[in-house]
Amino acid sequence: MSLQQPNTPHSSIDQAEDSGRFQNGTDFAGYSPEDTQLDPSKPIGYAWKLLFIVLLGLLAHGSTLTIIGASLKQISDDLDTTETLLAWTLTGAFLAQAIGTTIAGKLGDLYGHRNVYLAGCSLFVLGLFSSGFAWNPISLIGFRILSGLGGSMMIPTGMAMIMIAFPVNMRARALGWFHAVATGGPAVGLAVGGSVVDLLGWRAVFFLYGPFALAGGVFAYFVFRSTARKENVSVDYVGSVLLAVTATGLLLGIDRGASQGFGSGFALALLATGVMGFVLFLASQMRFESLLSKNGSLAGAKILAVNRAQPLVPLKYFRLANYSGSAATLALTNFVYMGGFVVTPLLLQDHFGIELAVVTLFLLIRPLTFSLGSPFGGMLAKHPGERFATVLGSVCMVASMAVFAVSPHLDMLWMAIIGLALSGACFGFVMPSLQLVISKTIPPEDLGVAMGVTQTLSSLAVASGIQTLLLVLGDGRSPGDFSAAYLVGCGISILAVFSSSFIRSSELNQY
Repeated sequence: MSLQQPNTPHSSIDQAEDSGRFQNGTDFAGYSPEDTQLDPSKPIGYAWKLLFIVLLGLLAHGSTLTIIGASLKQISDDLDTTETLLAWTLTGAFLAQAIGTTIAGKLGDLYGHRNVYLAGCSLFVLGLFSSGFAWNPISLIGFRILSGLGGSMMIPTGMAMIMIAFPVNMRARALGWFHAVATGGPAVGLAVGGSVVDLLGWRAVFFLYGPFALAGGVFAYFVFRSTARKENVSVDYVGSVLLAVTATGLLLGIDRGASQGFGSGFALALLATGVMGFVLFLASQMRFESLLSKNGSLAGAKILAVNRAQPLVPLKYFRLANYSGSAATLALTNFVYMGGFVVTPLLLQDHFGIELAVVTLFLLIRPLTFSLGSPFGGMLAKHPGERFATVLGSVCMVASMAVFAVSPHLDMLWMAIIGLALSGACFGFVMPSLQLVISKTIPPEDLGVAMGVTQTLSSLAVASGIQTLLLVLGDGRSPGDFSAAYLVGCGISILAVFSSSFIRSSELNQY
């Protein structure tokens, strides 16, 4: 797909194709009088309330993931099972998110983001409390998948409501706080989770964070306002099923390939299923686009009138450099960030000989610097601009991987610590800017699915990054083995620098 950027945000898109939704270069970053989410008399006060409530749910979602990941041994002992099986409490949650985010974002665009957010919050709270009562490993995995599905509905719709509620000149700051909590929550989980599990047991984790999620849901019910809905349209069910097949095949194929070897028949079959699902999904979305382009075609009009469905993913947006470049950069930086996150504990333990308890404290450096870097990244996005912030963050990610690669050869622990801080901070620069660019590029009626697509791509990238860097590291623990893994991350980061260079900054200071 071309990365040619049009002169105006939407001038390269066929007006007839969009059935009037684009408005001849209008910047959709502002809000229209028809947007019922905003109170015209006092929009900012409502926007900050909305952000706070979304962050409550985000805190519970991120914290429980890290605590469960750090407590697999204790849970496996209590439930008399293996850590390998219980790893599906994490894999299943990520799989649910990969499948659900795009579909949930689209449902929010069609039926209102408030409605989908509240439904997702209900599932998340139900799964959270039920996990505390799990009676065997299968029930725990099922409840964690339910929580992941609820989270997949909350994240894209919550982010879309934030983007709609805040005026364009304040979105960077709002996104900075969003990502500060998105990364600070897991950091809090790592910091306090071990003590909670040691003192009260692993079930207490769910009863500790459940009330936060429940409070967020109650506040959301009474505070959130409705967003615009689309009339006389329905969900692209075929596209939704094909997307689920794609995400399931690819994620499970990567997981099984890492444990059984990528030459195993089962792993290859799963990966082939994912690839075939993607091909069919792409064909189904292109068919919709073809019908939409035949504005005067009686046959095309009849088919669309009967189906009443819109494409799950509007492919036309990928022709905009600001969207395709942002989506690619998000996926590439997530690949490196999470891939490096699983290799670094092994570096600290096996090469530098640090105990696990101390390693956990060192690992807090990265999410903490991410949290600190996100608000600063929001300021950089405002001035000198999103492109500068994104390219700078991607370049810093390259530098962090290079520092990690050199540290075992020089046997300098302080270099690894600098690498942790640098990768966290640079990721904080990147995330708010990219999502701000997306919110400036995509009209509000499709903002939910646009955010959902980037979340799905990021979930696939996270799984790929973890497994790829572990595969490159292998069973060896020599300085060369660690360097090889980090250099792969360095190469992917260079691709992120390239993709981010296509982004064009918005003139935010004009508002």
